[in-house]
Amino acid sequence: MGSIYKTIFVDAHKGKKTSVWKPPTLIDGPQLARDVQAAIVELEMEGYRLFKMESVMGNVMHGGAHKSKTEGMLLVFELVDFD
Repeated sequence: MGSIYKTIFVDAHKGKKTSVWKPPTLIDGPQLARDVQAAIVELEMEGYRLFKMESVMGNVMHGGAHKSKTEGMLLVFELVDFD
């Protein structure tokens, strides 16, 4: 028998570039919400329910200062009926 938990990572899509020299830094929030919702629906159809959700943060150096940014969401699902 496999594990009763399944963990997936949902990437936080970055928005459009604001400059040729800078990478996009703003998260496309609506797209992230749709991706999280789609993952929840897909896993529910497989018999799992959302157990825990956490944001995954990364650090970047910008202008001599450390800044944190959201890289995505980690979703942990629990198998509802695992007999």
